[in-house]
Amino acid sequence: MDILPLAKKDFSTLWPLMQPIIRAGETYALPRDMRFAHARAHWFRPGNTVFAARENERVLGTSYWRANHMGGGGHVANAG
Repeated sequence: MDILPLAKKDFSTLWPLMQPIIRAGETYALPRDMRFAHARAHWFRPGNTVFAARENERVLGTSYWRANHMGGGGHVANAG
């Protein structure tokens, strides 16, 4: 398995994996009817670094990382 950084243009490789998860509404606090463009904007919002786990060219998972909050929330890790 490889874990690789992704660019916004690569979101179409993630959407088939993410769409059913968003529709189920059990994992992310996102609108269940979220469309491709809005989901892409959310996942790749400024400050996020996006990764995908792949094996044999198949996407198995994804995550984004971003800097911690400032001030009192500075100890809280931020990822999705």
